[in-house]
Amino acid sequence: MLDAGPARMGREIAPPVVSWKPFLIGAFGFGLLLAIACLFYARAEFQHTLATKQREITAIGLLKAGQIEQWRADFLAAASIASRSPLLAKAVADLRAHPSDEEIRSSISARFALYTEYGDWKDVAVYGPDGGRLDNARNSLAPDALDADAMKIAQEAMADGRPRFRDLYKSAGGYSIDVIAPVLGDRGKAVCLLVLRKDPARQLYPLIQNWPIPSASSETLLVRREGDKAVWLNTLRFSGAQPLSLSSPLTKHEIPAVLFLFSDAATSKVYDLPYALALDDVRPIS
Repeated sequence: MLDAGPARMGREIAPPVVSWKPFLIGAFGFGLLLAIACLFYARAEFQHTLATKQREITAIGLLKAGQIEQWRADFLAAASIASRSPLLAKAVADLRAHPSDEEIRSSISARFALYTEYGDWKDVAVYGPDGGRLDNARNSLAPDALDADAMKIAQEAMADGRPRFRDLYKSAGGYSIDVIAPVLGDRGKAVCLLVLRKDPARQLYPLIQNWPIPSASSETLLVRREGDKAVWLNTLRFSGAQPLSLSSPLTKHEIPAVLFLFSDAATSKVYDLPYALALDDVRPIS
């Protein structure tokens, strides 16, 4: 017999060589695919959220524009009804025939006091075709005569017998929006002008500022064109600026509200600001 034990014992058996390279490549590839999949998923979720928010703000824009237009329509309708009262027309005709009759003047003022006490009017006054005030209502802030801007609107109203808006302006005691309505006589000619005034802080501004869903950054802005600038008509949510005090040149097209003043079409866009994305919906108010 041959004894091979010592020879076998003298040689070391090498362990099998295991390469980690395939595993590392596989793990890296799986991680890369997972990262790409997560990236596509996040992008898809972002686009879905953005589209949802765009639809949301478009719907709110339609709602707000409709609410403001309805507020204006109701204001105009109420002024039309008040100005077409035959009793008012007769009282004014009697007053013009007897301008020194204080009883007639006081009866007209008493009628107007009911509008302000039980309605949502800030002030009601009646003026002659020359712009001079005819009533003597107490506690009224209405001026004794119409200013140049009001007279221009009044002349248009008297020309076709239809009431006209005087949009937001600064008046005694705050801000006002007026409807100037002609009071027509028997022959359909304007015998005087009824001016009904509302304070936007009572109804219009709360209507604008109320957002239908919870939001930390959303707000509604009213902007109009005045000469070569855009003027903001309401208080901004994140600014202490009062109505009519904030304006911007019409050359600043990077401001959505300014750019919109050159077009009558509604727009809805996304803006990439330095600190966040911003969505807006801009619409005309007829």
